[in-house]
Amino acid sequence: MKKFLILVFAILLAVPTLTGCSMRINNYENKLYSEKDINKNVKVGSIQDNILTREKAMAKALDIFDKGFNIKLNRENLNESVRIIRKPEKDILYWNITWTSINTKKMYNCVIDTSNGKIKSISLYNPNEENKGEKVEYILKEKDILSVVNPLFKALKINPNNYHINDGGIAYGYMVQNQVFNFKNKRDDKEDITIIVNCNNKAITSFFINTYEN
Repeated sequence: MKKFLILVFAILLAVPTLTGCSMRINNYENKLYSEKDINKNVKVGSIQDNILTREKAMAKALDIFDKGFNIKLNRENLNESVRIIRKPEKDILYWNITWTSINTKKMYNCVIDTSNGKIKSISLYNPNEENKGEKVEYILKEKDILSVVNPLFKALKINPNNYHINDGGIAYGYMVQNQVFNFKNKRDDKEDITIIVNCNNKAITSFFINTYEN
């Protein structure tokens, strides 16, 4: 539990610097448009054939916000940052896509594996939610969280029946009270999912797939 809580607080602290959490590939930020560009930065034989291109990654992120959160993003009204980040020890590359509303300053972030198109994380940040609402305890019970995550899980083709749900309790970040749920994979002990819910509006603010090594 202690290790899990440390992970959660690390996630919460990471949101304002959504594009700065991992090592970035020097001289290639915002410039990787082709498979050739990506291949230059990965060891020979370590990349798969089905590389996700920049535009396909952006289309996938927009689709997930639409179907999973019922948020239709209009890129004309958003500042846009698209970067490649790397997990150095495995030469895994991710598209790190962030949109920021010009008017409301709301931020929408999606991190996608370039090799297989799998979404690694999703984060939403609304500065207008800060300092709102009184402190409350456990807005959602474990059984209630399923109705909240259902649209997102359906969009990601995740079967909730394959997971045990653990209530991680209350956590605080950016003056907002959050409730944390951990979905433990019944079939694969090397993977679980962390969901963070804003206690004020019962909306998902973060989704992370966590992978562990033996």
